[in-house]
This record gives sequence, C-alpha cells and structure tokens, in this order.
Amino acid sequence: MSRSGEHERLARQNQTLAQAMASMGIRLESSIKMLSAIAGLTCIPTKDVTFRDAAEEVLEILVREMGNIGNCSLLVYRQDQRLLTLLAARGPVDLLEGPRKDYNKDLSFHPGEGVAGKVYVENEPCFWERGGGEDDLLERKPELGNPEALACLPLSTSRGRLGVLNISFDSKITFDFHRKRDLMILSGVVANVLQSTLLKVEVEELAGSLRDKISECETEIARRKKYEEELSSARNELEARVEARTEELRTANESLRQEILERQRSEDERRRLETQLQLSQKMEAIGTLAGGIAHDFNNILFPIIGYTELAMEDIDSEKITYTNLQEVLKAAERARDLVQQILTFSRQGERKRTPVRIQAVVKETLRLLRSTFPSTIQLRTAIRDDCGPVFADATQVQQVVMNLGTNAYHAMREQGGTLSVALEMFDIHSPLEGQAKGLVEGKYVVLDVSDTGPGIDESHLDRIFDPFFTTKAPGEGTGMGLAVVHGIVKRYGGQVAVETKPGEGTRFRVFFPMVDAEVGREEENGPTTLPHGSERILIVDDEAPVLDTVQQMLESLGYHVTPRSDSLTALETFRERPQEFDLVITDMTMPNMTGASLARNLMDIRPGLPIILCTGFSEIINEDKAKALGVKEYLQKPVAKREMAMKVRRALDLMVGE
Repeated sequence: MSRSGEHERLARQNQTLAQAMASMGIRLESSIKMLSAIAGLTCIPTKDVTFRDAAEEVLEILVREMGNIGNCSLLVYRQDQRLLTLLAARGPVDLLEGPRKDYNKDLSFHPGEGVAGKVYVENEPCFWERGGGEDDLLERKPELGNPEALACLPLSTSRGRLGVLNISFDSKITFDFHRKRDLMILSGVVANVLQSTLLKVEVEELAGSLRDKISECETEIARRKKYEEELSSARNELEARVEARTEELRTANESLRQEILERQRSEDERRRLETQLQLSQKMEAIGTLAGGIAHDFNNILFPIIGYTELAMEDIDSEKITYTNLQEVLKAAERARDLVQQILTFSRQGERKRTPVRIQAVVKETLRLLRSTFPSTIQLRTAIRDDCGPVFADATQVQQVVMNLGTNAYHAMREQGGTLSVALEMFDIHSPLEGQAKGLVEGKYVVLDVSDTGPGIDESHLDRIFDPFFTTKAPGEGTGMGLAVVHGIVKRYGGQVAVETKPGEGTRFRVFFPMVDAEVGREEENGPTTLPHGSERILIVDDEAPVLDTVQQMLESLGYHVTPRSDSLTALETFRERPQEFDLVITDMTMPNMTGASLARNLMDIRPGLPIILCTGFSEIINEDKAKALGVKEYLQKPVAKREMAMKVRRALDLMVGE
C-alpha cells in the first residue's frame, strides 16, 4: 500500500475515534448532569415542604441541572377527581398563571386521554423527536413552544403510580438506549422523591422524632455537596444516604404501624364499651317489659290457681277429673315460677332464699334441657339423693343448671358428645388451691357439669366470668350466662371451679354451702289443715276474676267477705262503717288510687287496722316498704289458698295480740 493510502486510512480511523470520543463525552456529560440532578433531588425529601413545593423544586432542579430542557411539567393523579391534573411546571411558558392553587383543574386529563393519560395507564414512557414521523404530536399545544424532542415518563414506585413527568428539549437530541435508560432512571428517582415527600407528610404528625433525624440527614447531605465534583465518592455517599433514608422510612413505618395498632385497640375498646352499653340498655328494656308482663300474667294465673284449688275441694280425689286438675295446678305453678325467673333475669325480682334440697330442681332442669338436645348429644346423670339442703332460691339454682347446660350444648352442637351432670357432697377440711380457693372449711353440695367439647382457650380462662364476655358468634350469646352463674354462687357464699383441656372438654364444679338438714325440714313442715275464721274482711281489686277468686277462698274458710272493685268506693265504704271490718286485703296497682295510698287513708281513719297488700308486680313497693307503711302482711300474686289462709290468720291474730 502506498504512503498516501496509508495516510488516508489513518485519517479515517482518527476521525472515527474522534466521533466515538465525542459521543462518549456527550454521554458522560449527560450522565454527569443526570447524577447532579439526582443528587439535588435526593435532598428534597429532607426539607420541610409541601407536596406541591416538592414538585416545583423537582422541576426547578431538572431545568437547572439538565441544561437543554425547554419546558417540564408534573401531572399527578387525583383519586377524588379521577383525573391527571397539572401540579407544577417550569420553563419559558408559564402554565400556572394567576393565583397559586394546589392543582390546575383547567389542565387535566382522564386516564387514557392524550399522551400523558396513555403513559399513565400503560405505565410505559413515550419518546418523541421532531422529524420522527409524529410531527403532529404537539400541533394542538402551541403554548408549549416549538420543542425538538419530548419525553413523557411515568412516575411509579412499588407503592403504585403517582402521575406523569413531561420534559421537552429545545435542542435536537436522539433518544438512544442510553438516554432513554437515563431518563427512566431519572423518572424513577423523581417518583421516589415525590413518594417519600408524601410519606413524610403523612407520618409527620405521628412521628415527631422523625424531624430530628431528617434534620441530621439534611446536615449530612449539605456537607456532601462539597464533594460533588468527585463522582465516584458522591455515588458511594449517595448509596449510603439512600440506605439510611430507607432505614428511617422503615422506622417511621414501624412507628406508624404501632400507632395504627394502638388506635385499632382503642377503637375495639370503644366498640366493646358501646356493645356493653347497648346490652345494658337492652337488659333495662327487657326488665321494664318483664315487669309489665309479670303484673298482667300473675293476675291471670291467680284465678287459674284459685279456681283450680276450689274445684279440687269439691271433687273426689279418686276421680280422673281430680288428677287432671292437679296437672292444671302444676302447670300454673310452673308458669308462676317462669314469671319469677324472668323477673330474676331482668334483676327486678326479689328472691327469697330458703333451705332447699336441689336434687329435684336439677333433675327437672335436666329434663327440660334433654328435650332441646339433638340426638348427637348424650346426657349422663349421677344425682345423689342423700345430699343435704342449701340455703338458696330454687329458681336461681335452676338458672345455674340451665346456663351451664346451655354452654355445654353450644360447645358440642357441631361434633356431638356427652354432657355429664353429677350432684354430690364434699367435705372441706383444709383450704383448697386453684379456682376453688377461698372456701371455708365445712360441707358443700357440689354440682359437677362436664362436657366433651373442644375446651376453653387458656387465654380466655381469666375472662369467662366477666359480664358480656363471649366467644360465640354475633347473635348467639350475650356473654351473661357464666357471669350470672358466678354472681348467684358468690352471693350464696360458694365458688365455681373450672377445669379444661383443649380438645378434651370442660368441667365446671359449683360449690354450694350446705346448711343443717333440720332447718330445711322445719321450713317444709306446716299445718296439714288450713286455719279458718269468722271475721269480716273487706277485699279490694280492680280485676273481677281475682276479686271473685279471693272472695270464694275466704268464704270457704268461714270468713264474711265484702268485695269492692274500686279503691275509691272501698274507701267510702270503710269511712261509713269503719268498725265493721276486722281486716282489709287490697291490690297494689289500681286506677284512681294505689293500694299503698288506700292503706294510708284507711289507717288514718282507723289506726292499727290490719291490712294485707297484694301485687302482681310493682316497681315502687316491696315487702319492706309495705310493712314500713304499717301493712301487716305482703302477698305476691298469684296466691295459693294455703298461703292466703296462713297470711290472713296471722294478720288477724297479730291484731288480737296487740
């Protein structure tokens, strides 16, 4: 090859090398500008700025550091408006003229609308160069000037999409692989900066200590600016700052999570208290309803029981009619006890405790429970007849058995199982440990109720006797069953012990203090014949069937009875001849004048007059209040003939004794 040819070849190689060096220089310069911009952007989250101010500073840094940018703008997605709305813009053309607002509603796009809307929806960038085949892209936007190139970049992070970054270039550029990559990195940094700003604004009020850490970070970042010319060192320091920032965000997020959990616990507690209030109000409403039902129902039961007893007196006890009337009387007495149980449940009933052997109560309650159990649940009993009496109310004992049995049923209703109920005596010679501790030495009647259900979670054992605590689904329980059991037994001086094993079942042992058996028998004994008399009695009741029943009862006992269905008429009758009556029996709830008011008026006319006050149910008076008025006896409807005879005779005899 000639020397001239060799010279030309070397010249071409030099030219190619120069072009390559120039291209590398341009890319290096672009990378340096981008790194400088990124360095400036990373400082923004550390500043105490609003989201809008952060966006404006982002654009200001891009315009300042990138050099050849004509216009740039930020559009963010407004969830409340479902629009991409212009938040900030920088460049020769002011897109936000006039008063500053949080968002420019006049420059908005629906997702999918226009270039920005399409980039937001598809989460893919759009690059445009003049002369690239899409020159009409900006013809509809003359206010943007005459850019040579345009990049529309999605702003998205791991938490979701934020919006779109638009950058227009005044000088001609080519979007090669490296430039596109740099711009996408830049958009990612911008997105993270904006996302970090949003997070900072959200957690600022909840994490006051975060401000001090951010201040330290700002100081470190400001110090780092002195070494921006050393790119490798700046890059390493940037990575360190990013890592520190990430850790701070993790700390802030953990703090926020703890705050949210605490608020959730507070909200759960508020809802629990609201539920308790609602249940308390419901119980109060049930109590009011129960009182009204008790008054009317007892007035209905009184004639049923009275007429039945009177009819049985006139029928041979060997006849089937007598047997049938006995069943009617038993049903009426069960209805009377049911009314009293409703009042007890609503806490309006006053229960009188007497020595009672609870074997019959337990057996009767189990008979009722058995009729409600499915065939998948077996019932086994071991009731000892030699257990002594306890000082209790039979209805409340029935409620204890019913609540424990119902709990066992709920535990076994899905898988089936066995309910075992035993009644036995237990003699305590030394203090017990566990849940039965605190019982004094002595004899106890122990009700043992166990099931083969799934058992009780150990974490719930300390709360099972709390009012309103329940593990049942909403609508299946009030959380009052075990609380009522515990309250009744504690009032009796007893204790409830619980044993449970997950997957094996639960056992409740109820300790009732046993009383002297002789005391129970003395209460059960009474005269076999009813006391009679011939005194004159004035009876007052606004219910005609009740009035007639009482009249027949008393006349069958030999008394002379004057009935009155109105309290005012009765008062006038007594005022006309006050010495003609030896005793007055009056109902409590009557129109015009209550029984208590009538009693006061009668005793004003004739002090010392024996009076018996009857009531189906009253919230304003009880036996103690009645006797404080001077009333001799107090009767709770419905009244059996034996009770009526005993009370009347005692009131008359007390008068004679005085």
